[in-house]
Formats: sequence, structure tokens, C-alpha cells
Amino acid sequence: MPLLRWLRDAHERWRERRLLEEMTDRDLRDMGITRHDALHEAAKPFWRD
Repeated sequence: MPLLRWLRDAHERWRERRLLEEMTDRDLRDMGITRHDALHEAAKPFWRD
């Protein structure tokens, strides 16, 4: 995978995980995700899928 693509994807994962932390319980419930699952995903390092 080219470096620029990997960097873009890693940044997107980081951004999405920060957004998960900020979502309300209602938003998460609408998505079918528990607070526990959201925090678990948000705790992953940006380089992990």
C-alpha cells in the first residue's frame, strides 16, 4: 500500500474514533453500538484496523 494512502486511511480511522467518543448514547444506540463498544473502538491506535 502506498505510504500516502496508508496515512490518509490512518488519519480517517483516528478521526472516526474521536467522533465515536463524542457521540451521545442516543446516537450510538441509533447506530446499534453500545457505549462500551464505542470506547473500545476509540481506544485502538490509529494504525490498527
